[in-house]
Amino acid sequence: MLFDLTWQILAAAFILDVLAGDPEWLPHPIVWMGRAISFFEPGFRKRIENPFHAGLVFALFLISAAFGLAWAVVFTATLIHPVGAG
Repeated sequence: MLFDLTWQILAAAFILDVLAGDPEWLPHPIVWMGRAISFFEPGFRKRIENPFHAGLVFALFLISAAFGLAWAVVFTATLIHPVGAG
């Protein structure tokens, strides 16, 4: 029974996403990551000659930056109120 409900929820979520989409005015982390890739990746490709190494270093950079930003947000939230620690 749970399996059937899961597919119904998934179908409803898909339909809602198609109908409503992501509001243009609401910032989204994936959009930010895409912009970071567009901005920073060419610099990594210029400075590191081997394409594999450039991609690897850039991926580590992007993952570390996303982690650091998320950590900073959670840390700041805990300073504001202890419930922010989740």
